[in-house]
Amino acid sequence: TQQLFPELYQQRRLELEEEGCLVPNGDSNRPARMTLPLFTLHVSVFPGESFPMFIFEPRYVLMLQRCLQSSRCFGIISPNSLTSEHGIGTVLRIESCSSAGMQRHMIVTSAMHRFKVQSYHEGADGYLVGILETVHDENSLTNSDGSTVRNEELDILIELLQKAVPTRSQAILRSRSEIGSQSYYEKQGMLLSSVLVRDFAKRQELLELTDSEIRIRRLVEIVEQSTRKMSKSCSIQ
Repeated sequence: TQQLFPELYQQRRLELEEEGCLVPNGDSNRPARMTLPLFTLHVSVFPGESFPMFIFEPRYVLMLQRCLQSSRCFGIISPNSLTSEHGIGTVLRIESCSSAGMQRHMIVTSAMHRFKVQSYHEGADGYLVGILETVHDENSLTNSDGSTVRNEELDILIELLQKAVPTRSQAILRSRSEIGSQSYYEKQGMLLSSVLVRDFAKRQELLELTDSEIRIRRLVEIVEQSTRKMSKSCSIQ
């Protein structure tokens, strides 16, 4: 089609980009800005997580079909975050899809990276389409001499993770050789947050932070508060 009808192909491609079904030509895996379909849901998903979903609403079934035919990516964001100035969501990539009959589908996605919504509108098929800007942490937690800081907080969290979910802690231990790299503390803070925090409001708070050091420090506070609360509850019983 591209070779036989190049003008028609280009016109249709531009239409699909506007609908959020294709990532524009020239974009890399993590473009600074992209247009993607949006799925609104009261969840906070951290980069690196595997996130299963059950798709059954007709508008989202259409969205799913178009994603599978193109970039396989869409954004997930809570309704409150969608309209918040500081709201942040996560780009999900569809890894597998199976039919559950009657236009219902089970999908498994992997969380890629965070985004902030620059603008959005309702598409012709009823689902939202947004112009998204990729969000990165601004603080790499490295001193000017290259030495790392805040490793003591990470050690506390990893020790807790080893006790709670030994299999997940191995991913962090294997990557300790990356300490000092630009993305190390961001990745580990996200992974630890995804496993150790269940409360939606606290998860969203951690997701929206753009300073790796502040996220790790806040995560330690949340875990310690939860531990004290559980200890107090057990002593009362």
